[in-house]
Amino acid sequence: MPAATARVTLDDVTRIAQSSDPVLRNLLITQCYHLLSADLAAVIHPGSANWSTFATWASRTAGISIRDEEVPRLLLGLLRDGARLRPRVGPVFAFIYRHTAAKIDVFEQARATIARVSAEVADGNRKVFAELAPLFVRFVEVMAGPTATRDERLDAFVATLRPGPSDQDGQDVLRLAFRNYAAAAAEDAPAAKAQLILLANCQIGLHEQTRLQDDIQGAMNAPVAEMVTEGIGRLLAVRLAFRFLGPLGVTRERVRAAIQEDWQCLATRLNMQLSLPGGRVLPLGGDDIPWPNQIPPALQQLTNSDLIALLRRFDDDLTRLRTQGARNWSRLHDRMGFICELFRAEQQTPSLLGPPFPPDAVEEMLAGRVPRSGV
Repeated sequence: MPAATARVTLDDVTRIAQSSDPVLRNLLITQCYHLLSADLAAVIHPGSANWSTFATWASRTAGISIRDEEVPRLLLGLLRDGARLRPRVGPVFAFIYRHTAAKIDVFEQARATIARVSAEVADGNRKVFAELAPLFVRFVEVMAGPTATRDERLDAFVATLRPGPSDQDGQDVLRLAFRNYAAAAAEDAPAAKAQLILLANCQIGLHEQTRLQDDIQGAMNAPVAEMVTEGIGRLLAVRLAFRFLGPLGVTRERVRAAIQEDWQCLATRLNMQLSLPGGRVLPLGGDDIPWPNQIPPALQQLTNSDLIALLRRFDDDLTRLRTQGARNWSRLHDRMGFICELFRAEQQTPSLLGPPFPPDAVEEMLAGRVPRSGV
């Protein structure tokens, strides 16, 4: 990876994406997003956050899950050292073992759940980076070249993007986004420029979130899949209950779906958050999202019809920032409603463009080591 003052190259991106250590790879992805954010800001608008700016902090937050730090440290320690709890719960498990045909180790189930969530988050983090980071590098090259031939280079770049919708591995939305970034760079009117940047940010966000749907669903389903279906669901008593209740419509699938929906909403409300600069933490769910600022002046009165149409897909009131977060983060519509609000509220927040890690931590990463602190 280059120094903070040098442009990110395709070789940098390839090396990071191919890293086999998920923890170190996430840290390098986060740092690379920060550098790409600076590169993009230099060719679009230095005072505005672009998609890679937000991705820096989202990736940094994802690292908490990848490093198994999302579960409270005390609980995680107990799960990793089941012997500390077994004497207390041993009689309960002994009863289960005596009266069922299944031998279930709750501690092993918990460890498997944590590992599965970590793997899903790490895979999604890598997948999005591997697709978008090279495109950002190439777009910066297009915009940094001679102005006289910029349109020609932009057309050639956009032509390389795959046709089709995002959920079918297409990149039509990205074509629109990069053209809007280029239009923003050429726009002189502050409000029009800001709206074009927001439009491009939301378009890339929609593409990314569509591509991540399976990974997010898998991560949020993991506790149910591991603990209910693959754990408790194997108990003889549970299997017999479903057999007798099946004719009444009480099936394993319906019970799992109901439990899963409740779990996803609870996890969104109580456990999901975005870490931002300066120690700020923004919850992704709940009824009172503490936005740090109101809508920036340049984005208060929207006039861009494409932007208005996109935002109205996820929010019918564009006159204010809604205080409610996502209800269920596993649903694309819920996620995008929050993300569009976030992009609009924070697009002109200077601190987002700052570094996610201190210099000594970056040096450790570049040397191929996971820093002991600062991450």
